[in-house]
Amino acid sequence: IPGFKKFLSGAEVVVLQEVNDIQKTRDQYSDYPYVYTTTNSTPASSFNVKTTSIMVLSKVPFKSTYSELIQTDPAVDKWERNAQHVVLNIGDGNTLNLFHYHNTFNFHENGSQWERTGMRKFATWVKKRLNISDFSNARNVILTGDFNVYRNTAAQDLPFLELYN
Repeated sequence: IPGFKKFLSGAEVVVLQEVNDIQKTRDQYSDYPYVYTTTNSTPASSFNVKTTSIMVLSKVPFKSTYSELIQTDPAVDKWERNAQHVVLNIGDGNTLNLFHYHNTFNFHENGSQWERTGMRKFATWVKKRLNISDFSNARNVILTGDFNVYRNTAAQDLPFLELYN
């Protein structure tokens, strides 16, 4: 982590996924006083319950935080994939909407259908949270995470990608 933090020199916000030791990670990023963690897990009914977390660490104060279940992986472990919405106070009464999501991964089998479905659900959730019908109306928004989709196969399902070409 020290080498990674050196690489991040000057970063105001860091988003992490697959955080297995929340306290140890928080301790190693103590210079980021604002932390929001959401844990993804396999169902309690599973023989071997697993957990891992996604995390937003920030030097910028949070105005609000929210998370919601977006998709449950159809594959063996049935991971419950949550997304995060953090509203950051960036000064002078302005805010930035940061969305963070670690999408389903199925090794791109079935034409990446599960990944594409997870991304469509995430995009719909983001628009709902922002109260917009189209991403062209989005302002001060950052989408982060491991989306697990190929740009060329996802563009038809994820029109907001076109905004960043």
